Amino acid sequence: MRRFPVCIFISFLLLACSNDKAGFASMEASNDDFYASGDEAQALQTTSREEAADMAIVGRKIIKNADFRMKVKKVDSSSKKIEDLVASHGGYINSKNLTNDSYQLSNRIVIKVPAEKFENLLEEIAKEAVFVNSNRVYSTDVTEEFIDIQTRLQTKKNVRDRYIDILRNKAKSVEDVLKAEEAIRVVQEEIESKEGRLKYLQNQIALSTINLEIYEEVEYRAEPAAYNKSFGKRILAGLGSGWELILSIFVGIAHIWPIVLLGGLLLWQRKRIFRRLRTTRSERSGSS
Repeated sequence: MRRFPVCIFISFLLLACSNDKAGFASMEASNDDFYASGDEAQALQTTSREEAADMAIVGRKIIKNADFRMKVKKVDSSSKKIEDLVASHGGYINSKNLTNDSYQLSNRIVIKVPAEKFENLLEEIAKEAVFVNSNRVYSTDVTEEFIDIQTRLQTKKNVRDRYIDILRNKAKSVEDVLKAEEAIRVVQEEIESKEGRLKYLQNQIALSTINLEIYEEVEYRAEPAAYNKSFGKRILAGLGSGWELILSIFVGIAHIWPIVLLGGLLLWQRKRIFRRLRTTRSERSGSS
């Protein structure tokens, strides 16, 4: 009969130990849930990649460019005509550079135009040509990079949302909250970087670039070796230099005004000074 209470005590002790182990295992599971295992993260990444790839397959992503050089009758009139053509095709002039040397007048124009109007605008521009020196059309396929960025972007967003869920529902200490917030910050920076690159590619895909140079030949005229001023301009320049000289003299006098003042006093009192000198000499000679 005495053994029965002892057995009951031992049973309760074993039950308490098992409950402690279960609680410890639950805490470890919670921590493992907070810091997702590699297998779980890989599965999440694979799933998001498949979903993003399904959304991304909408056609090839091509960046179109052209380098075009041609001779025209008149650069001024052709430049105005090309600017009107670009505007009518929904594009714009990104930059232009007009140069004039001894034998040629040229204008280098960088054009941005919607990709669907790219070929048609090139054909219209070619009609202004007297002679085509070069016409190089090339493209860059960025489909793989575009889809890869979309996929990685979707993956990063899924990871961010998971950290946000952990922060809201599973973080139980200040340390867990700080770790989750830091992880969210890092992932958000990566998301913004991917979004910036994706927007850049989308802009390059949507707007094609035409590097155009038009030129006309002009009668050869040697550049002057030196610039010769006319007689009237030389007279005006001389008057200006004289006035500057006078101003410089006055400024110089202002810098040495004590010396000028002393010289003026000596000049004013020169007779008295000389008289005293003579008197002194006479006295000295009489005494001798």
